[in-house]
Parts: sequence; C-alpha cells; structure tokens
Amino acid sequence: MSFVMSNDARKFFQKIGVASAQGAKKSTTGYFDTMFDAFWLCAQVGMLHDRYNSPPPGTPQLVSIFAGKSVQYIHTIRGVTFYMHAKRRGLLEAKEGVISEMEQFFSEHPKGMGPKGYEVMNAYAHGGFDVIFNHMGQDCIEMSTFLSEYAELTGAI
Repeated sequence: MSFVMSNDARKFFQKIGVASAQGAKKSTTGYFDTMFDAFWLCAQVGMLHDRYNSPPPGTPQLVSIFAGKSVQYIHTIRGVTFYMHAKRRGLLEAKEGVISEMEQFFSEHPKGMGPKGYEVMNAYAHGGFDVIFNHMGQDCIEMSTFLSEYAELTGAI
C-alpha cells in the first residue's frame, strides 16, 4: 500500500510549486518542500470538514512512506489519523476491538502505515483536496494565497 494523490491534485500543487518536483515553480511567495507535505495539508482539511472520499482505483501512488518536513510530526499525524478513524468507527468508547483496529492501521515500518492507515489518510486527503479546490479554484498559484485561504478553511483565522 501507499499514499496516493490524484492527477488533478498534483497539477494544482505543482502550479504553486514543489521543491522536489521537476518543472517551473510559479509562486513567487514560496512553495512546498514535497508533494507529501501538500497531501498532509489536504488530509487535515478532509478531517476538519468530515470529507472522507476514497480515491478511485488507479489513483497514482505518491510515496509509500512519510516524506518531507512532515516526517518530524509522524507520530502526531498517525495519532490524529487513528483518532479520526476510531471516531468514524465508533471506537472511542469501545473497550474491545481497538487493538485489532490498531494492528490494521499501524505498520512496523518506522515511516509507514498499515493497510487501513493508508486507506484512511488517502480518503481524507482526497476529500480534503475537493474542499480546497472548490474553495480556491484552479487559478491559485501563489503560496501566500494558498496559505491564507487554507487558514480560512481550517478556521485558523
């Protein structure tokens, strides 16, 4: 399993710019370190807006492990994602079944996820990108504009 990102999402973020990607960066106010960092921002919006949309089969692989600056927050990201999964499944008050869910969710690989973990993060990121794109449109090319609009979507301002 791996993290996946639609071609539409990739195009959207590549217009702003991704340091690790080939091609011109259009933003004059900054860009993303890696596409995974953009993926995690999408997942956060998906969680905040309760947009859980499984990506269609054949959605291209992004990476199989955490990458970029998000790696330093891997435990927080995994924990928040598991919490959202447990909440969706009604397991927050459960006394049984949580351990078996955790076995499916987490991986022994230090920078990976289990099958359920990839599934949940991909669905939130896919849903989150829909929210972002519907709010910002296809013409967003400046990182400063993206971050301002992102802050609005997340309630940070």
